[in-house]
Amino acid sequence: MLTSQFSTFHDEPDMTPTTEETIRFTVDLPLSLHQQFSALAERQGTSKAELFRLMIENPQLGAIAQPAPLRRPTKRFTVDLPLALHEAFSIQMIRQHQKKAVWVRGAIAQLLKDMKDDAVMP
Repeated sequence: MLTSQFSTFHDEPDMTPTTEETIRFTVDLPLSLHQQFSALAERQGTSKAELFRLMIENPQLGAIAQPAPLRRPTKRFTVDLPLALHEAFSIQMIRQHQKKAVWVRGAIAQLLKDMKDDAVMP
């Protein structure tokens, strides 16, 4: 039996992903809408990205959102969506025959209309 003082045992590398795969989603919002959305997120004690994720996970918003016109100046809003959520959102938009960016502007405008200053999202 031979042994070596230089033998080392290596564990197999952990190939499980440490973070969920995401897709970057960017939409241009009218400046006033972006400012109101930022203020709402701050009042809710959350980030705009998390508020956005909650908004598109809520199936009721797709039924009530109306396209909001894109006025200049605009401000860009970007969020990384989990791959599964992005795919579900894309399928929902295909079924509704809407562009994602147009729907998002309308949904954010509707959300801001529906929310009162002191309201807290669940």
